[in-house]
Amino acid sequence: MFLGWVQVSNLGANGENFENIEVIDLSDIITSGFETSRSAFNKIEGNVGSHQRMVGDIGEEMVYKYLQKKYSSQTRSVSIKWENENCESHLPYDILLIKNRKKYHIEVKSTRTNDEHSFSLSINQIEAIVEHRQYYSIYRVYTETKKLIILNNIHQCLTKQHLNCILAINSQSVN
Repeated sequence: MFLGWVQVSNLGANGENFENIEVIDLSDIITSGFETSRSAFNKIEGNVGSHQRMVGDIGEEMVYKYLQKKYSSQTRSVSIKWENENCESHLPYDILLIKNRKKYHIEVKSTRTNDEHSFSLSINQIEAIVEHRQYYSIYRVYTETKKLIILNNIHQCLTKQHLNCILAINSQSVN
């Protein structure tokens, strides 16, 4: 199985911010209703796959609510579709944002901890990054701290070395 890893680094060697990486505090957007959803973490015991799926679902919902609020005054010119709202779509992105007739593909990568900056990408996601270039973004959600890092134009970030792409050999492949 092929896995690609992306390492996020939002400051350059001289401390400059990169134009394609944004850091957003979601605390004002995410309401107390999310506290109830997050308490469901405690109900899952021992099933890592279910736990990861729940973290992913919560992160996707946080991004969806963030985008709804961000574009609430532009409902006629902006459309937001959460592809996995009812069931897993198996698309290489989770949210489709249509703005000014352009389609923006958003992949949401979620984690509970604030210090986990690496995440895996599927081959379909890597192909989508190449295909959609500036119209493919990754939103890294830190659910515990309600922090969001937006990685826009992944292709350009990789080219300028603002992001690192690391391949890992899956331990199942060598056994």
